[in-house]
Amino acid sequence: MTLERDPVVDTAASLRVFAEQHASRQWRGFIGSLVTELETQIDLSDLVMLLRRVGIRMAKATPLPACSTLDELQAVINDIWASMDWGVMEIREGEKLLTIVHIAYPHISAGVAATADWVVPVLEGVYTEWLNSQSGDMAFKARRSAATTAGSHAIEFVYGLLAE
Repeated sequence: MTLERDPVVDTAASLRVFAEQHASRQWRGFIGSLVTELETQIDLSDLVMLLRRVGIRMAKATPLPACSTLDELQAVINDIWASMDWGVMEIREGEKLLTIVHIAYPHISAGVAATADWVVPVLEGVYTEWLNSQSGDMAFKARRSAATTAGSHAIEFVYGLLAE
């Protein structure tokens, strides 16, 4: 899928994907409470590392086939996200970095203040593992881009050789 417009400002595209997805009611309260408890009990840097490891584990549980083009890679990843109701992403090739724009990511519940705060490190882990499996360069990482606009319906990541 190619995002027709910039998803940061394309609320309609994001809402269209939300409308096509669902969240199991049986897990909403539990996941929201779990995330709140983790935020209360674990310091932020440890929580981010934990959530990235969760993302790496998720990626290893759903390994990607070797892809020969970015379009093929994007299609394979979007098929996985669709099967999990985890949104839609787009890969944009830059001079030295790839940019990944992810919309319609899962939301926990109204009780948790900042869904993006927990889902970002999970997605960083997933994208790092998946893209490293394609490039073979374990020094590359996916991290949230500074270009991500607060309050937007999209999260932008960059992938490449990044300083921590």
